[in-house]
Amino acid sequence: MTPSTIIATSHAAVIRERNNNLTARILSVVTKYHLPNSSTNFSSNSVTTALRRHLSSKSSSAHPVVQIPKVLPELKQHLRFNDRITYGWNNTGSESDTDKRLEQQRTPLSPLAALQTATAAAVNYSTVVEKSMADSFLHIFLPFRSDLSLKDEYLNLYGRIRVGKVLEDLDALAGSIASLHNDGSERPLSVVTASIDRISLLREIPIDKDISIYGNVTYVGKTSMEVTVHMETVSEDSNLSSRDIEAKKYLRTKLPKQSGDLIMAAKFIMVAVDTETQKPAQVFPLRLETEQERAIFRRGREHKARKQLTAQSSLPNHPPSPTEMALVHSIYREYATSTTVVPKPKNIVWMHDTLRHSFNLTFPQDRNIHNKIFGGHLIRLAFELAYVSATVMARQALQFVAMDDVLFKIPVPVGAVLDMVAQVAYTRKHDGAIVVKVLAHVVDAATGAQELSNEFWLTFRTIPLSRNIGTSEDWVRVIPRSYDECMLYLEGKRRLTD
Repeated sequence: MTPSTIIATSHAAVIRERNNNLTARILSVVTKYHLPNSSTNFSSNSVTTALRRHLSSKSSSAHPVVQIPKVLPELKQHLRFNDRITYGWNNTGSESDTDKRLEQQRTPLSPLAALQTATAAAVNYSTVVEKSMADSFLHIFLPFRSDLSLKDEYLNLYGRIRVGKVLEDLDALAGSIASLHNDGSERPLSVVTASIDRISLLREIPIDKDISIYGNVTYVGKTSMEVTVHMETVSEDSNLSSRDIEAKKYLRTKLPKQSGDLIMAAKFIMVAVDTETQKPAQVFPLRLETEQERAIFRRGREHKARKQLTAQSSLPNHPPSPTEMALVHSIYREYATSTTVVPKPKNIVWMHDTLRHSFNLTFPQDRNIHNKIFGGHLIRLAFELAYVSATVMARQALQFVAMDDVLFKIPVPVGAVLDMVAQVAYTRKHDGAIVVKVLAHVVDAATGAQELSNEFWLTFRTIPLSRNIGTSEDWVRVIPRSYDECMLYLEGKRRLTD
């Protein structure tokens, strides 16, 4: 199933457009293939314009459908990127094959059928299709150097890039990559983020350079996929010019030939779910074509095995080691007892004093194509709350280092109340590292009952300004008091030492 040019609108939205002369609300966009040698650009404005023309010329149609030919695969409701962000991807099919597939999809679909098409890829259990890593390759750009207004949207109060917004973009890209891997079959399925293994920031994101973000599926199990995403600067010596980015030309190369500095690396675990049964669904296997791809696949398999081993030895499942218990006891004797004769220094902060709460209403503007709250939106909220907890404790600016072991336990429905709590778990002196844990709960407004939806672990590092970070006076140390806090302290420490 590879529809190329279908835009579906809700029938109710069309009625509102006709009666109130308002812009129709576009519920879903399906733009599955950008034809080779096409310079057609896609934007929400062009879609809205085409929709208005269709409504005025087809006012008697019961099921209006607009067709805009030859546009890039976007899954707009999922990606939610600004129109100025440039998209590019690798179309591995031949031109004749693409035309044939497109011709089969020329028949307009009803809004319901088109919406189902937009919100799911598919798995054909009768025919197992192997996909290459190139089949899921997707490439976008953040042209900070050439687009000042875009850069302004991503700046924080310190004049640096808002990492939370970038993390939001990474999750959206990973979802689209996973959807591309499962594209081309008949049984509908949805792709959801199950977890984030790790997102590592290797160097500060520059504000004066264009940024390239790309990725593809690197490992598959039966129902899950590992999606690897990288962020790089666009090399000034590359063939991609600022004019190309500004004109939104689409790259069709598999990988950048002349990349700049690697900035960030991320691994997402995506799971396929059958839209009819809501159960995990089989994904397409990977066809490994080179020795490099086979090595990448082996690393993914080894990483999965290590994760399973680590989960078995985690603190909820296994008691602390003797060394860890000795550390906890030394902390208890030093500061935690009420009879201690050692006064608490000014740079010591009790762990419970680092707790920070936020309550968030969830709105339709933050939903994904499955009508649930977009995972990237939750990631950004967690990042910002974790930053608040850490920076208030440290009393200075911080640099994001990593996010790992992010769990998506249940989907967050639109309209839900989201209770998020962040707490500093561990601090380290020699590099100013701060580990923060964030939990998100969906609150039932009627009963007040809460259900855990997400778990996040983030690591920051203090940014030296005018002070000499690392001295006993400047370094702020977090200390646990209860047994639960001691376990949290050890868990945070493990994330820096493992």
